[in-house]
Amino acid sequence: MNKTVFIIRNQDELYLDTQDQWVTPDSEQPPFHSPHKDVALNKLFEMTLADATLRGKVDSCPADAKGKPVLSASAGHDDSQAGNTPGDDLLEAADAAEAPGA
Repeated sequence: MNKTVFIIRNQDELYLDTQDQWVTPDSEQPPFHSPHKDVALNKLFEMTLADATLRGKVDSCPADAKGKPVLSASAGHDDSQAGNTPGDDLLEAADAAEAPGA
């Protein structure tokens, strides 16, 4: 069974870690990850509220046997895995924030 987790990547190709810091894929810090896309999208939304210059994206990637993300040079670049196109997640979050009555 192939497991997939969702991670957050910024415009500089860095990954959000569990301490809300941006790190490289080879960092010792474990990246933030969730088996649920909506949890990762909510986290991205929170990060965008704190930093309006952030251009982030929720990406899917394979998980190891323990459920931790397996990051590679091409991690998250296959948008067909998540069923979206680049920037869709951020645009959805921005649209929701700007919606009347939100």
